[in-house]
Amino acid sequence: FLQCNLMLLCLQVKGYGNVLIQAVMKDINVLESDYFGIQYEDKGNLVFLDPLKKINSQIKNISNVVLRFVVKFFPPDPGQLQEEYTRYLFALQIKQDLVNGLLPCNEGTAVAMCSYIAQSEFGDWNSYDCSDLSYLNDLALLPPLADLSKQELLGKIAESHKIRTGESKADSDFHLLDIVRRLEQYGLRLLPAKDQENTDIKLAVAHMGVLVFRGNAKINTFNWARIRKLSFKKKRFLIKLRTETSVDVSYFVASYISCYRLNHYRAPVSQWQLSAVSNASKNLSFGHPNPAIQSIHDQSRTISLSESEVSIPGMGGGEPRTPSQYAALEQKMIKAGYPSSQAYYIAKEILTTERTYVKDLEVITKWFKSALQKESSDFLLPENLANQLFGGIGSLVALHQQFLCTLDDRLSSWEGRGSTGASNDQLVDDLMLNHMLVLKKYLGSLENGESLILALEETGEDSRFESIYREFELQKVCYLPFNSFLLKPMQRVVHYKLVVERLIGYYEDDSSMDNHSDLQTAYQEATALATAIQERLKRAHNLQKLAQLRRDLLGVDNLIKAKRDFIREGSLYKLSRKGFQQRLFFLFSDCLVYTSKGVTSTNQFKVHAELPLQGMIGESAVPNCFSILSGTKTVIVAAATQEEMDKWLEDFSVAIALAGRDTTLFDSPLNNTTGFSQTSMIPPGSMSRLSMEQSSEDGEGSVRNSMERLKPPMQHRSNATMHVCWHRNTSVSSSDHLVSLRNQLSGYLLRKFKNSNGWQKLWVVFTNFCLFFYKSHQDESPLASLPLLGYTINSPSENDGIRKDFVFKLKFKTHVYFFRAESQFTYNRWLEVVSSATVTSQRTRLFSRMDSYQ
Repeated sequence: FLQCNLMLLCLQVKGYGNVLIQAVMKDINVLESDYFGIQYEDKGNLVFLDPLKKINSQIKNISNVVLRFVVKFFPPDPGQLQEEYTRYLFALQIKQDLVNGLLPCNEGTAVAMCSYIAQSEFGDWNSYDCSDLSYLNDLALLPPLADLSKQELLGKIAESHKIRTGESKADSDFHLLDIVRRLEQYGLRLLPAKDQENTDIKLAVAHMGVLVFRGNAKINTFNWARIRKLSFKKKRFLIKLRTETSVDVSYFVASYISCYRLNHYRAPVSQWQLSAVSNASKNLSFGHPNPAIQSIHDQSRTISLSESEVSIPGMGGGEPRTPSQYAALEQKMIKAGYPSSQAYYIAKEILTTERTYVKDLEVITKWFKSALQKESSDFLLPENLANQLFGGIGSLVALHQQFLCTLDDRLSSWEGRGSTGASNDQLVDDLMLNHMLVLKKYLGSLENGESLILALEETGEDSRFESIYREFELQKVCYLPFNSFLLKPMQRVVHYKLVVERLIGYYEDDSSMDNHSDLQTAYQEATALATAIQERLKRAHNLQKLAQLRRDLLGVDNLIKAKRDFIREGSLYKLSRKGFQQRLFFLFSDCLVYTSKGVTSTNQFKVHAELPLQGMIGESAVPNCFSILSGTKTVIVAAATQEEMDKWLEDFSVAIALAGRDTTLFDSPLNNTTGFSQTSMIPPGSMSRLSMEQSSEDGEGSVRNSMERLKPPMQHRSNATMHVCWHRNTSVSSSDHLVSLRNQLSGYLLRKFKNSNGWQKLWVVFTNFCLFFYKSHQDESPLASLPLLGYTINSPSENDGIRKDFVFKLKFKTHVYFFRAESQFTYNRWLEVVSSATVTSQRTRLFSRMDSYQ
């Protein structure tokens, strides 16, 4: 038995196999008995007992045979089994398969599965019983991984087991089954065979149909819906397909018994089809060992398409193509029958953004962890912080990787059928519902971004850790400020809510919402999750912005404060003795700080002065200009446009009104304390001595005080928001940042420069007011980036000479880019999200950096 125990039954050997099977099921009280069977060995081959034949006619040596109770049919999602006991038996079968090497997988997946098995069988990790790893030896968990030593693998399993503390046995079994169902060889029993060309292959039968492998690579899938009949003659195994030309496919199996085993699955085909209807598999022959060539066998015809042509219907590959090639490719894809339903493209948006989200989490769990280990600096992180960073977020990575694999399979299946009917639009409903229900269990890991940022700031007081942190932010893989990746789990919940809401809106317009009860429930769950983290996300985003500014600016070590909120940052021109000089202003809920480009090698901005908002007066003077009165100091500034000035004045008026109601003493953000958690109180309406020194426009005292800081120098990316605002004379508010969190998108686009002839296919990620370009979605770091603040977006004009559909144009001064989407829906989505960073930033520059007014 799966529990490694024995059962004694008294039965007539002349009885039918069904009698024995029913007796076993009744004795162990299995209600969902159809998934299980009794297996025995016959001439070196494992065979299932046929319930419709007599026992003695199947088992010749009845006195010397071992019968084993095992899982016979593996459903596509074992987590959906109704009985907890059934799921427990499946988990035991998975453990046996893992140990026996029947589930090839990577190290991370193997460690995760073993840790869930340990949690289920051993319980919570504790230092007394689990210190020497012997408890894992007793559980016999190790799969055959040749590239790792036994002790090293056990150590990784123990570390992963430690973070499962608190999970029940049922939850651990559920998570184990959720991981294993995404493995390519889940539930498969490969049998050696040869094809008609005498090539060695392996055959297996699964819920989706008959699978063909060459080595460990799946090269063909015969879906149950297309199989008319299975039969065998001696060692020849036949598959008859439902086609107009009645195509037969035959394979030569190693032995008669193996051939019988394959044919033995004819009876239960209908049982597998019940699950295959709602969880369809990939189309016939959807993968070739050579990824550059995929053969799609349709009846007796064969069409060869390159990988790039299959990946995006109607779009070109990585190399520029001629117009005639694009026209031919478009016709080929139309004939291939790719989906035209808007629901498909909404579901595809979930897939593409999920790929980016998983990569973002890996920046933390894989790359940052590797950077610490490379410097042998793991000890610099407190144990609790390390567990949350690499353990808690690591569990999220595993969860979303599994979701991504299943979602990819669903979309591939959808593409393969060329669906346009409403019945097939339900493919992601159950997936989204299951994913939302599982995410609820990870709420603690989802919403702890704020505490992680605070913990990192405290750890950053150690100069060694701070140096590693800053060096890591300069790596290409860390394409955003590192602490912004800590907010991705909360942001992703909001994205789920929005995209499911968009999908529901489509079905309501299509009058087919009654058929999507699972999607409605998924939306309710996503809304509940988004509501639960809404306020925490706002606080965490504000904290992330303050923490990043504290690192980026010279002179604001005391910036992080509980009641201090970021409001707006941007470029203004300040009137000084030399005339109007460009300055970068930062408006907070309690003060205004203005800076200029430093004279340091790092090109950082250095603080010139702070102005408390308590008692401040802001008023408009001349067009595009306004004056700021704070205490004894008056500052006159000019904006690039009237629109910019209106935005600053609006934010000023609201912030000053709120600050006037605050009776607490002003806490300066400047370098008048020893750490970010300490404060110094200054009477409202006045300025600190350091501020007065830094208000000198000559800048000598400012540079001297700034350079006395002990923290290591901070290099800047050119696409950082403050630098883009500086060079393009614009500004960004906290509300703009919150809008940008809702408008994040990923996917393939074709890009064309103004004077180029060809189009280049790129994986494009839009986030943080910027487009990031990758060669493919598998790349770890972007090739380039394009900050969008200040750009305008519109359709190409006749003079541009673009004769393609779904093309939008981005322009800033003489810089022009054309981007082409794959469909009307994706075109509209890119237009929507890119406009959030461009339309509100259409400014006309009034002053150049060399302009001055005497």
